[in-house]
Amino acid sequence: MRLNRVRAQRVNWRKAGQWTLIGAGALALIMLTAFAVGWLVVDVKSVDEIAAEQRKGLSITYVDGRTELARLDQTSAQRALVGHDDIAPVMFQAAIAAEDPSFESNNGFDPIGVLRAVAGQVGLGGNGGGSGITQQYIKVATKNAEHTYSRKFKEIISAGKLTAKSSKQEIITAYLNTIYFGRTGYGIEEAARAYFDKPARDLKLNEAALLAGLIQKPKAGGENGLSEYARFRWGYTLDAMVKHGVISKAERDKQQFPKTIDLGTGSNTPLEHVSNQVLAELDSGELDGLTRSEVQGRGLRVVSTIDKNAQDQLIRSVRGVMANQPENLRAAAAAVEPGAGDVLAYYGGEFRPGLYLDYANAAQAPGTAFAPYIAAADAQQGRGDAPAALINSVAAQAGAPNLAEKDGKPDYQKMSIGQYPMKPVDIAAGYATFYTGRKTNVHFIDKIIDPKTDAVIYQRTHADGWAFGDATNSRKISDAVKKTLRGKPADVGGMEKVRRADPIDKAGFVQYGDGSPAVNTSAAWFAGATTQVSTAVWVGTDKLTAIKGNFPCRPSGANHSIFGEDEPACIWRDFMNGYVTSRPGALAPPAARPTDPPSVSVAPPPPPAAQPQRPRAGNPQPEFPKLTDRPRPPVPSDAKTSAPSPSAPPPIPSTRPSGDMTALPYPESPR
Repeated sequence: MRLNRVRAQRVNWRKAGQWTLIGAGALALIMLTAFAVGWLVVDVKSVDEIAAEQRKGLSITYVDGRTELARLDQTSAQRALVGHDDIAPVMFQAAIAAEDPSFESNNGFDPIGVLRAVAGQVGLGGNGGGSGITQQYIKVATKNAEHTYSRKFKEIISAGKLTAKSSKQEIITAYLNTIYFGRTGYGIEEAARAYFDKPARDLKLNEAALLAGLIQKPKAGGENGLSEYARFRWGYTLDAMVKHGVISKAERDKQQFPKTIDLGTGSNTPLEHVSNQVLAELDSGELDGLTRSEVQGRGLRVVSTIDKNAQDQLIRSVRGVMANQPENLRAAAAAVEPGAGDVLAYYGGEFRPGLYLDYANAAQAPGTAFAPYIAAADAQQGRGDAPAALINSVAAQAGAPNLAEKDGKPDYQKMSIGQYPMKPVDIAAGYATFYTGRKTNVHFIDKIIDPKTDAVIYQRTHADGWAFGDATNSRKISDAVKKTLRGKPADVGGMEKVRRADPIDKAGFVQYGDGSPAVNTSAAWFAGATTQVSTAVWVGTDKLTAIKGNFPCRPSGANHSIFGEDEPACIWRDFMNGYVTSRPGALAPPAARPTDPPSVSVAPPPPPAAQPQRPRAGNPQPEFPKLTDRPRPPVPSDAKTSAPSPSAPPPIPSTRPSGDMTALPYPESPR
């Protein structure tokens, strides 16, 4: 009996093995059939076709039309596509070692990795990812991240077909151009700049290992600094490179964890605010019917008004002065071309976590920087007590927003002490208008072109009309403002060079408290214009509080109260000395004042004299000073190391307030 039972068990095991083999064969046949059908049905684009779709985002260039300022994909995310030779070879090696060691030999997917992922999904152990580099690229490029078996199956088919039609070099390059590394954007070029402020071609071994390690979990590069997991993945990647023979153990042991830049201090970060201003103008409905979606869909190129020389200089100037300042201090600046209204340079702040506000576009109380508006209204009235309604009208004509209270009645007292908030970019436009007498309506878009044919789809036209009625009145107001400001120029040293451009300028401040026992400020300004550029600089805080500074613009030492002649003046001076005076004809006497346009009912005059055009050629990306690279005051010896101006701004020998009370209706700096 027992023998028969054992025999029966043996027979059952034998049958079970047979049925297992039959089932496995049937399953393999089904899978092969499904794979064959999928191969015929599933369509996959080449890497070139996918790149062409990615380029259909939005390309924004500097005014030269060639040098790229920003590239946004169709979701408005920052992305830069670079070629294989623009990526350091060690970056490819690190990514392959960390994400797909069999990449160079597999057919688009690793069968063992796929089985491991399936086992993990059904709870049979293992939590390793099953997607290799080609599969990851397919998933990200197609924006399909569903956790379904059908999506995974289609992804495997697509990876196999892509490998059949594209080279490994093309795939790995496209992969690194597509994936997200954390921080500010997509692709290896954006990542290299976001973490190390350098192009991808210059990445070193330890830096490449960090970025490759972040592919699995980009958030590890987080807003609050690199996490411990990022450090773990860095070591994992280096160990994988040793394991697969890419580097030696000795070379691995020499590596040190790389130092990354602080978020928001990379050379590109201030340009985020410029891009946002361009996008806002695209959404304004004022571009002959063109919309952002149409521009993106057609792959058109937006040529901004930003002059790269000016933008680079403005960033250097602001960072040079604002380095090692109190944490709560903010700065903003804008440079505008008089008459044309082109925004040549724009600094809204460092784009970083918790500091996304564009301060150049945020309304701030101008304080005593409002002086030209009062002087212009006085000139229009013909005496020194212009009514509030007239001041409001003049301000509106000069490009300022309506200054009336909610009940429609302007408050002269608030106007006279500059309490009505205005944007730095509007202050720059206002000073430009007062200098030339002509309207200066600011804009950030010069034209929109089709990059395939170079056809101009949209071109900005400049109004170039008189700001205050006719030519006679506009000239009268312009002359009055110039006379007022030139009568007592701001007492700022180191301006000998820019003074040759015959500027008008004004230092301003907003008083904090009642002035007892000493005068403190909550904001400080410096604004001024020449025939070619009008620039306004603001320094303040997010909250209404007294502001203190450390940069020795005047012999006042660290932790001084900031007035217009301090940090704002040094930023303005450094920018104007470094950029404006380098422009052709900038230091020549002002051109003859343009006469009235033919449409004005006066005797027909000759046409306006043409202003020299600013340089349009692009330049290599400069090495901007970092906010953490400056020595602590009071030793400013290298405060301008990367600026073309002198290495350290000279002290300003000032012992008196700038301006006087005979020309302006409110007090100047008491210092």
